[in-house]
Amino acid sequence: MNILIDIGNENVKLSFHDGKHHLGLLSSTLIKDFPSYTQSGFTNWLSLLYVDFFEKNTEEYLKKIESGYNYFDKIDGIYISSVSEELSKVILDDFNREEISSLNIPILFIDKPTDKEVYGLKCAYDDYLKLGADRWISMIAARNLIIHDPKPFCVIDLGTALTIDAVDEKGQHLGGLILPGSHIMANSLVNKTSNIDINLQLIGNKLNDFESQNNLFGKDLLGNSTEDCILNGIILSLRSSVTSALSLLKDKIGHEYMVFVTGGDSSLILPLDEKGVEVKVFSEPNLVLQGLAFLSIWHKK
Repeated sequence: MNILIDIGNENVKLSFHDGKHHLGLLSSTLIKDFPSYTQSGFTNWLSLLYVDFFEKNTEEYLKKIESGYNYFDKIDGIYISSVSEELSKVILDDFNREEISSLNIPILFIDKPTDKEVYGLKCAYDDYLKLGADRWISMIAARNLIIHDPKPFCVIDLGTALTIDAVDEKGQHLGGLILPGSHIMANSLVNKTSNIDINLQLIGNKLNDFESQNNLFGKDLLGNSTEDCILNGIILSLRSSVTSALSLLKDKIGHEYMVFVTGGDSSLILPLDEKGVEVKVFSEPNLVLQGLAFLSIWHKK
């Protein structure tokens, strides 16, 4: 059994993996709430999650933990993708406690690509170590999800930033695009605009409402308040950027390719039903965790 951890800029996601099948998302926690989950130690929190996920007799298992039982002897490896050095240190320090480190569990901490080529996926960067780990791991996941019928594909990740990466049918990464995400856009307008009354919290709340409702622009494309104007402008910018990129990519990787959409803000652009976008689209909210699952198998070969 492996532990998979995806530390992003805004969320920490965690899953267990049996070495063959990805078990799906077990827990997702906002970065701002994360300290409250780890006051008694990150590994103690993991123990409770393990109970919820695997143990039928929760009360009996909790008694085992209280008496000193260590379920980590069932863990074969720990795989961590991280863009946060601070949180990574908190987690690694806890894993390095004597009662866990003595078990000699391999821990693979991935903050950059570990190889220039993995599963036939070849990085486009001259210096592959400069590519963001989350982008690379997401491409590994996408490549493996279609490994039995390889086709060109691109990965669109809408998080703190909007990133788009393209890969041809042979697994050659062709490069990518990086644009500001929704909250960076909103923060930039608030921080760089003077003599204008903008409620950033209201914009954030409306972004969340939009995501849950999955409407195109609420009632209208044109806003009737500064906050609505900014909100609709952000959504239009993200959608236009993505649809334009997908249209232009046809000259690079052909007209028949697959699109994997992931990230916390992915619902701001889904469904991709604009004219000119005729590619096959998959929504994969936990693509990094899936990539970590494939990497856990790769590193045991």
